[in-house]
Amino acid sequence: MLVGMPPRTNTGAGRRPRRRRWLARACALLAGLAVAFGLAEGYVRWRGLHVARMEGKSVPVIERVPDPVVGFRLIPGLPVQRYREADGSERQVLYRINRMGFRGRPVFESKPDGVFRIAVVGDSFVFGVGVGEEHTLPRLVERLFEREPLPGARVQALNFGVPGYAIDQDLRRLQDDALRFEPDLVLLTLYINDAYAMGAVADPDEEDAASSKLRTPQLEWIDRLGLTGNLRTFPEHSSTAQKWMVAVRKRSRLVDLLADRLFMRLFTEHTLHVHEHRWREDGPGWNRVREVLAELRELSEREGFELHVAFYPLLANLDDYPFHEIHARVRAVCDELGFPFHDLLVPLEGLQASSLWAHEQDHHPNALCNAKVSQWLVPRLRAAITAGADALPDD
Repeated sequence: MLVGMPPRTNTGAGRRPRRRRWLARACALLAGLAVAFGLAEGYVRWRGLHVARMEGKSVPVIERVPDPVVGFRLIPGLPVQRYREADGSERQVLYRINRMGFRGRPVFESKPDGVFRIAVVGDSFVFGVGVGEEHTLPRLVERLFEREPLPGARVQALNFGVPGYAIDQDLRRLQDDALRFEPDLVLLTLYINDAYAMGAVADPDEEDAASSKLRTPQLEWIDRLGLTGNLRTFPEHSSTAQKWMVAVRKRSRLVDLLADRLFMRLFTEHTLHVHEHRWREDGPGWNRVREVLAELRELSEREGFELHVAFYPLLANLDDYPFHEIHARVRAVCDELGFPFHDLLVPLEGLQASSLWAHEQDHHPNALCNAKVSQWLVPRLRAAITAGADALPDD
């Protein structure tokens, strides 16, 4: 050996034990994760935990019409909405749509003597998606007036709500349908999504352009992970991530539960950003809301009905509601135009939002929510009606 040269070492032999140790640790970790996953999956199945799902409608509720403003109308019939609850049980909700094209029992267009008619106009919150007819807002309003009748008049509350309608469609619904029934009072019920046109009435190019500006980080993560609401997928359009996620969720109840919770959280946060954007003060959505309210004021004076506006809140974060300012803006416009505004956040604020949902994946008002709203609303309607009691028909 030459003086000054270091002794040769077998570096390859030294690395092998380290690699084996790391490989053994990795295998042990993976085995531990697999065991933990298997135990968690077994526990979920043993407890019988399910993701609550909306099972769709056996009969369509709406049909397309060529009118570019209306877009679609209710189909007379008895469609059924099916829900699967988190415990695996199922329930059905029957929607009775009469031959006149609104939900509920049929009535004569001509108003009988001694009847005070309220036409309730709005979207799916008025229609009552997820609840039986007896628990819809119009029916509960009518029932409360039955318990304490108006002097010399019987109240009928007619349900002119159509799922998916926005404020332009509400106006047409009132003009084309509700006014034929000679309402004495029109209750226009708005919701937080009324500041933008729905897909049925929006120009496709404009809608695509608007959607591209609303690509929130939450929506990006939903797309990357292939998350879907209610485990819905459309194979011809689904992304690879979506197909993989759906396949795994169908095989693992644990993954299904976790993916569902993550989707709901991300989508709720995304929806909050969308509403903030749509209701911006310089935006076309807010301008259109003001324009339609002004048109309704003129229509009420011309047709001789009393106009009231109610505003349903987004049923989320009711303990720290994010849209007080939007409600205040709508109230200010109603005050300026001279008709009553009813903020339906008031009877609901501070409550647990999930206790007011029709279903875990259907955040329409349930029977409890509509009961609280109607109990708060009817005394205010009664006060407004009795203030003009001289105009009511005699017995």
